[in-house]
Amino acid sequence: MNTTTSKNSFGDLIRKMGISEEKEEPVKLEKPQPVSHNEPPKPAEPNKTSNSSTIIGSDVEIIGNIKTGGSIELHGNVQGNIEAGGCILLNGTVTGDIKAESVTFSAADLKGNASVLENIIVDEATTIVGDLSARSLTLDGQMNGKIIAEDTCLIKEHAVLNGNIQTRRIGVSQGAVLNGEIKTLAENK
Repeated sequence: MNTTTSKNSFGDLIRKMGISEEKEEPVKLEKPQPVSHNEPPKPAEPNKTSNSSTIIGSDVEIIGNIKTGGSIELHGNVQGNIEAGGCILLNGTVTGDIKAESVTFSAADLKGNASVLENIIVDEATTIVGDLSARSLTLDGQMNGKIIAEDTCLIKEHAVLNGNIQTRRIGVSQGAVLNGEIKTLAENK
């Protein structure tokens, strides 16, 4: 038997299979550190200044609360409260309360309250059962609840509101339906 031919054939076969003939260095494993059972593990600190965005798909259902330092784009369903340090785009269903910097409702359903620092926008395909609180608010959908807008409240032509409004400035488009009281606040001087 010719060893050269046999070795070349074997070497060719190894190369074709993507296996190197070179010897690899053995992997060195580090010795595990002992775990202290006297001290509880330290939780990871949330990133309060995060500008990350979380996307929740339409086929996702979450039962429980969501809390993030960033923004959320929600197309699925949540049964629980949502708290975001950034903005929320809601195109799904939430049964629970929402806290965020701003919220845009687009073909969404909310059964709960939303309290935001800046703006709330509610499109005509959205239904809300609960109270909304923001610096400024635009309503073009259906709502049963109270609106508190610190600065401006715009009620657009497709809006149907069964509830009271408290704001500094208000605009109501022709065609909007309002069933409730409007209380305008004095301007800050």
